[in-house]
Amino acid sequence: MRSNRRTLALAVLAVAVFAFGWVILRSDGTYEVTGVFDDVRGLIEGGEVKAGGLEVGKVEDITFTEEGMPQVRMSVDDDFRLKQGAFANIRLASNIGAINRFVDLTQGDGPELEDGATLGPGATDQPVDLDMAVSTLNPRTREQVATLIAEFDAATRGRGPDLAETFRHSPEAFGETANLLAQVTADQAALEALVVQGRTVAGALASDPRNLGASAERLAIALDTAAGRQDELGRTVDAIGPALGSARATLDRLVASTPDLRELVAVARPVVAELAPTARVLRPAIDAMRPLAAEARRLAAPLREQLRALRPVIAAALPVARQLPAVLNGLTPLLDHLRARAPEVIGFFTLLGDATSNYDVNGNLVRVSSIPIQFPRHPDAIDASSDAAGALVRPFDRNPGTAEGEPWERYWRSFIGGGEPPRSFLGGSEAP
Repeated sequence: MRSNRRTLALAVLAVAVFAFGWVILRSDGTYEVTGVFDDVRGLIEGGEVKAGGLEVGKVEDITFTEEGMPQVRMSVDDDFRLKQGAFANIRLASNIGAINRFVDLTQGDGPELEDGATLGPGATDQPVDLDMAVSTLNPRTREQVATLIAEFDAATRGRGPDLAETFRHSPEAFGETANLLAQVTADQAALEALVVQGRTVAGALASDPRNLGASAERLAIALDTAAGRQDELGRTVDAIGPALGSARATLDRLVASTPDLRELVAVARPVVAELAPTARVLRPAIDAMRPLAAEARRLAAPLREQLRALRPVIAAALPVARQLPAVLNGLTPLLDHLRARAPEVIGFFTLLGDATSNYDVNGNLVRVSSIPIQFPRHPDAIDASSDAAGALVRPFDRNPGTAEGEPWERYWRSFIGGGEPPRSFLGGSEAP
């Protein structure tokens, strides 16, 4: 009895030690990570988890998040530690069967992820099923695709030697293509962003097959329209060359003008700095002038009709105005003398008024006294600048200011356009 109990105790202890060791070994050998995907069809519990083609873990279970997205809990070997920036992608193991998916992990290059970390939808991806993509095409699109494949087959049938010859003489093209692919591959960040965006676009298309079919149909219509306008497109392409040449010439002139523009900007910088305070004051001034402008607009409204009425007057005045310069030029000598002799002219009209304002016994008549011409003449001859008594010599004309005792002998120098010493009846002293 005692030996049976001892045997049972030893068995229980051995099972406990084995379970503890298994747990310890399991916990030391693997860690868990969860990936949230958009679609996990074809992936099952116990499925493989690989990295670089080697198995590094397995799928423990597949559940749903609170938002209804599928999440995959995976156990990964400690030898392959995922880091920040890790990526999980569901890939096809083969093209046969429905349960043919596995999870492919990319390690990342940041700090190590802790046990139980989660890779969100931005760090996961899944393939787009071919049958879903094909199901988005409507019957008309499928028919056009079939026609395209048939025409491609007809175009390439029997042309194998020609294609082989083309490939044989195209090493440079293939070399450039390889260089291009190498450059694209070198920019890993941009390539990853392109892949993520492509996944997003593919997911959006797969989520709405009807819109994809409609888009494909509209694309087919656009291609048909472009084919129908091939001649117009050709003419457009022919015109692009001269247009690009003109644009290049314009850019060259702009480059040549850049130093001048820089100098102008440098010179204008102080002016712009001074304009800033003015601009701040200008807005209130404009706001204050708006009522004045509105009132001026109201007052100017009737002017249109008034100007329309003045048009005949202006039309009749234009011929007269054209003749005014000649008339004014003819009146210039008379205006010169009237300006220089203004006191004598004004005095003449004043004395004339006095003469005509006398009344006599015969009524309102002008009294006129005549001075007979004396013979012989007065022996005291006086010149144009003298205000003494005597006989004025020819041409019997006094210089301006003589009656006031201040004769102006060189008044002719103030004539319009200059003048010459007077030598006629309208002149005075001939002294230079």
